[in-house]
Amino acid sequence: MSSYINKIDLNEDTQTWTIYGTTTLQIDEIHAHYTEMLEFIRPEKRINLPFKTNGNEFTATISLVEIAKNSITDKKTPWNFSIISAGENYPIESDGPVTNKEFAPSNAFYQYLFEFPEGIVTLFSKPKEITATLANFQLTSELLTGEINLSTPIEPNTYSAEIVLKRRPFSALY
Repeated sequence: MSSYINKIDLNEDTQTWTIYGTTTLQIDEIHAHYTEMLEFIRPEKRINLPFKTNGNEFTATISLVEIAKNSITDKKTPWNFSIISAGENYPIESDGPVTNKEFAPSNAFYQYLFEFPEGIVTLFSKPKEITATLANFQLTSELLTGEINLSTPIEPNTYSAEIVLKRRPFSALY
């Protein structure tokens, strides 16, 4: 009772992927999800994907916006895909080569690539590297001054940012 994909299409205009596959299961839901080892810090994320069926074939649509909104911000996030049938969870697999290429929109904080470790369909969202440096920094009891230099591969004026300054209560722990 396996489910296999045979094609992945990227629509850059709508910023969605469509996966095409076959299954012998009665599909109740299709999910994209990830579980991290440190689940107490970042609980499992699960996104219900819209899908269509035609006999034993199915298509599911994956929204780049939903994936980006729910991905881990500081490291690579492995999104797996599952079919829910009669309350059971079945992973979507690949039994042969499925062509796709890395997608890195110029106005997004992530780059994306489908891979197939051990035949399991996995979408990796990897954050782009952003570097912030503090220059000409001065701190007095009443004033904090300096310059923040931001180096990012994202097009300027396509995002808004907020700077948060926090005090470390026990600096020895860091």
